[in-house]
Amino acid sequence: MKKLAIFVLISALLTFTAAMALAHDDDNNWERFHWKRFHGTYEMISSGICSHSTLGWVDAKSVTNGPNPPFTPVTNSVIWAATATAQATWIFNRGETGTVSGINYSSIYPGGGVVPTVGQGPFAFEFRYEITNNDAITVTVTTGPSKGLVMNGMITTDKNTMTLLSANQILDLRGTPYLSFAIHNTSRVLIKVGN
Repeated sequence: MKKLAIFVLISALLTFTAAMALAHDDDNNWERFHWKRFHGTYEMISSGICSHSTLGWVDAKSVTNGPNPPFTPVTNSVIWAATATAQATWIFNRGETGTVSGINYSSIYPGGGVVPTVGQGPFAFEFRYEITNNDAITVTVTTGPSKGLVMNGMITTDKNTMTLLSANQILDLRGTPYLSFAIHNTSRVLIKVGN
């Protein structure tokens, strides 16, 4: 009789432990499934400042156009700064991809010389995104002059508002009207307007 009681007790404990583990795993899988289904159309407004250097930047480890701030312009570069404000439509597709199209408005501070003082222009790119269980989002640009740019931010629980920040990353804009390497520090706010 004691053996049967011990067997029943062990079986009950194992069943309870397995049920707890599965329930916890289901919660995690639900979160992953939930974010995998994420999609929507968002309107964005952004503001930032850009530092331009025609020959690039030397980072903290003396690597030209390396990833480690702070950055110093390469000797003999033409350097200038610009402010930028943009508005755009972001479309997040299921499957962690998306597209952006918008207009950038820039004001170039003295020193540029190679670009207009005030300008505006359309832009568009594609991106991949990843959302973690704590509602953090990482967006990586996959096409266009900003290819490789990484933006990090948060999404509200109701999915109606998102923030994205990019900072201290060098972009090669030599094939654009800016003819330089640039460091863009830009903050963005996106508001959901549709599915």
